[in-house]
Amino acid sequence: MISVLVVDDHPLIFDGINTFLRRIPSLTRCDVAYNGIKAIEALEKHPYNIVIMDLQMPVMNGYEATDIILKRFPDTRILIFTWIKTKKDVIELLHKGVHGYVLKNIEGKTLLQAFKQVLQGKFYLSPEIQRIWSEFLLEEKNMYKNVPRHMELTSREKEIIRMICLQMTSTEIATKLHISENTVKNHRTHIMNKLEVNNVIGIVMYAIRMKIYIP
Repeated sequence: MISVLVVDDHPLIFDGINTFLRRIPSLTRCDVAYNGIKAIEALEKHPYNIVIMDLQMPVMNGYEATDIILKRFPDTRILIFTWIKTKKDVIELLHKGVHGYVLKNIEGKTLLQAFKQVLQGKFYLSPEIQRIWSEFLLEEKNMYKNVPRHMELTSREKEIIRMICLQMTSTEIATKLHISENTVKNHRTHIMNKLEVNNVIGIVMYAIRMKIYIP
């Protein structure tokens, strides 16, 4: 069963999102919070699978709410849904560890696709956000010419990193490699510790920069 919390101070936005998400048969609950504080209060009462987060809201904005939710409710996935597409904001939020970032000018079917991918444990960036992210990765690649830490990675860890870059979930990786899902999760943890990153976005950035993975 799937439950989603829409955090947006415009009722019409919630109505539109709710209309499209209701097409998912396993969706059992779709609630709304009109600011960040209300979102946190809602999460304290119910463990939502996904939070669809706007950024500009009164009382507590989406930036602050995202920080708190990622720390206090790590099992909840966050899909940013906003008009904001400045490079600083996009990179900051992806670094925080959000699971998707789409703009409000996308079609309903695209939002539905983004929701499904995030729900499956994958990441989704709308085309404009993907362009900003790709440009940032290229800048990072050109900026850092240090000794590659990937020499410390095992061949299995490099293999898993490439699969992560392909947006494969832990379940998909486990099936592909004929290992348990817990083993994959342990590998992820070891990889993040070795690379000194905090989330999958950090792994992907490092892999592209060091040419472990070439898009």
